[in-house]
Amino acid sequence: MTSEIVIMNKEAVAMAADSALTVKIGSSHKIFTSANKIFALSSYHPVGIMIYDSAEIQEIPWATVIKMYRKKLGKKKFPKLENYATHFISFLNNNLGLFPKSQRYKFTVTYIYNYYLHLLEVIDDRLALLVEKKPVNRSMITRVAQEVIMNHLALLKQYSKSLNYNNLKVSKIQSIYRKLISQAIAQAFPKVPLNKKSVAALWEIATRLFFTLEPINCKTGINIAGFGETDIFPVTKSYIIQGILGDKLKYIEGIKTITFDLDAAVGVFAYSDSAEAFMKGIDPDYEKVLGDGLEEIFMDYPRYILEKILNLDKTKKARYLKKIEPESKRLLKSCLKNLKDYQKEKFSDPIVKVVAMLPKDELANMAEALVGINSFKVKVSMNAEIVGGPIDVAVISKGDGFIWIKRKHYFKPELNRNFFQNKV
Repeated sequence: MTSEIVIMNKEAVAMAADSALTVKIGSSHKIFTSANKIFALSSYHPVGIMIYDSAEIQEIPWATVIKMYRKKLGKKKFPKLENYATHFISFLNNNLGLFPKSQRYKFTVTYIYNYYLHLLEVIDDRLALLVEKKPVNRSMITRVAQEVIMNHLALLKQYSKSLNYNNLKVSKIQSIYRKLISQAIAQAFPKVPLNKKSVAALWEIATRLFFTLEPINCKTGINIAGFGETDIFPVTKSYIIQGILGDKLKYIEGIKTITFDLDAAVGVFAYSDSAEAFMKGIDPDYEKVLGDGLEEIFMDYPRYILEKILNLDKTKKARYLKKIEPESKRLLKSCLKNLKDYQKEKFSDPIVKVVAMLPKDELANMAEALVGINSFKVKVSMNAEIVGGPIDVAVISKGDGFIWIKRKHYFKPELNRNFFQNKV
């Protein structure tokens, strides 16, 4: 896990990241506090890149990939920041030699198999609850498995985004990976009596994994920020990448641009509870509990009132409830909107207005402070310290380029002067 902040105004963009890295070893987790997450994407131009979540792409460190790209880019420059981002993604897509065919096949197998294993865990949990009440027979296992599999297929359809497989047909995917999918189903569900509907759904799930960025498998977040040659204000292009599935990089993208109308922006990534609470004036978990509680009250209270009215038959209660529920929903929506408006007016907007005026050094201080808040919150909690270690900070501006404000090293700088003469 990690905590990262990107803050932009018209003059510059500041990036700050902690150094915590969680490594899974079997069923255990080990946390290191020496990871590098911010890099200069170009050695000559004002562009930086920041990564979060996974530190690797298919077992290759992102740091290695980024530095290989930086060397290939050389002094080449682009008119827009978006061009740098697109060029970097093309570098990954067009250099599949970085990822041998056997390794890509292994990743695809593991990717689909991991999703199936997650389904199996959900099925087992559902069956464990049923066993507490009554014995479970073969037909019940088949029914529960079908319900779980169909529910996840429906979720994948909701998650579905047109990634970068637009021209690849479903039938072609199933043809290419027929053996792989069959083996994954057999290995993941050896003791589950699946019916034909469940098996067909598992095949469709495997296919949709090529098109869908889902939450089960690991992913890497990337923010590429800075200026192209013609950019007057800073731009941040973000990607969520889940690796190379088959022969294509699987990702979705977004962009945030400072303009004359939007003169400041604050982005909070990965672990963000305390930083979000600072920006919004309320802890995000508490905000969710509050929203859920209000929804429960607004939706249940009319039914509760009608139940307490004597001499009112079921038909009339149902008719009155049908009339009241839309009004209750309207009031809930209005209440939540008022809370959001107050939050924006009293907390978010004033902070963003100040950010718009901050000089470069204060942008850096704010970015570091927000990461520090997250780190301190984790440190004083009873949870694992998934955020922590030294905080790296960089500022990118049109005139000064990529400038390190704070940067840790695994070596003594005074013994390695050549490093600073030859590298950014």
